[in-house]
Amino acid sequence: KVGAWMVVIIVARELAITGLRLLAASKNVVLAAERYGKHKTISQIVTIIALLVVDACHEWPDALKNLFTPWTPLFSEIMLWITVVLTALSGMIYLWRNRALYLDDM
Repeated sequence: KVGAWMVVIIVARELAITGLRLLAASKNVVLAAERYGKHKTISQIVTIIALLVVDACHEWPDALKNLFTPWTPLFSEIMLWITVVLTALSGMIYLWRNRALYLDDM
């Protein structure tokens, strides 16, 4: 349902930001969450719910199935792409804005 390369982008971003936050914490610096990261989180939550609805739809009563089946696969695909783009973009912005933290260690 989700391309492996999409999963790699999402997981790599999370690991990179976690590593950056650990590095910042070791220097007694607190990195606040940014707006892009918050949008990324919201898109991830919406995408997960949409993907779960697509998977569960076939088990629902016909009335609900007929309501959700026509549009949820397309919606989940669009949300997945939005999530991957926001994840990559927010990660690059966060790493760029805080580059002094990891460049000082080189």
